Amino acid sequence: MLPDESVLSIAALGKLVFGLLSVLAILGLLVLFLKFLQKKKLAFSGLGNDLKILQTTHLSPKQKLTVVHWKDTQYLIALTANGGFLLDKKAIESVDQDKERAQG
Repeated sequence: MLPDESVLSIAALGKLVFGLLSVLAILGLLVLFLKFLQKKKLAFSGLGNDLKILQTTHLSPKQKLTVVHWKDTQYLIALTANGGFLLDKKAIESVDQDKERAQG
């Protein structure tokens, strides 16, 4: 083996490793940047706190009823192994009025 060939192969290997590390570093920075943007988007839009599960009742091992609050509306949803079905929805104002009628 000639000395020039071993020097070239070590130099080529060094360039290859440096290129690989550079690409991995760029991908890591991109992932961190995207996570940062996702957190900022949820913080500004308020989407992170709008959806709440208020109550869940199990009808059977594979069926349940769930009351979900989203924005200004409550939804009654039936959940089965085949999917979810909207049974009823009610605006929050009417829910508050019903509570006032029951108390008054």
